[in-house]
Amino acid sequence: MDIRAFFASSGAGPPPAKRQRVSSASTCTNASPSAAAESQPSASSTVHPPCDPRVIVTWNCNGLAPRLTSPRDRAALCAFVRAHDPDVICLQEARLKAHCSNPKAKVGSADVR
Repeated sequence: MDIRAFFASSGAGPPPAKRQRVSSASTCTNASPSAAAESQPSASSTVHPPCDPRVIVTWNCNGLAPRLTSPRDRAALCAFVRAHDPDVICLQEARLKAHCSNPKAKVGSADVR
């Protein structure tokens, strides 16, 4: 089934209008958003987004709360963020058993682990 036919049959109507594409060559700045805002002469001026590439950090934080209560760990995290200046920080926690002898066993299944 075509995606348009799927949404048309659900009665949801047409998708929302897309935003107009702006040429990145004319709007790209290397300044941070706050620096770009300070350099603009008036409040009605448009602030342009910074150039790509974006910096995305992902961290499998095993027990985030105890790490943030430790002054040493908190200082190390803050130093990392200052050094790399990420645009996006993704925190996730994946808890896995240390060893599972049955590769087909899944969480919540009756299979022996």
